[in-house]
Amino acid sequence: MTVWELARTGTYASAFTLLKPWYDLIGLKGGYTLAPVADVSQERREWLGGKLRELGIA
Repeated sequence: MTVWELARTGTYASAFTLLKPWYDLIGLKGGYTLAPVADVSQERREWLGGKLRELGIA
């Protein structure tokens, strides 16, 4: 999720698509995003997990 996607969609709800998997990766309960906001792809979840592990957060 980029700033441009947030600007394009005009909603803050789309920011939660990356926060929820982030919570899961650090041991909190994030779960999945509910409709009408699309959930983040498995590829994007793996990318985020790699970045968090790289930083020593997850």
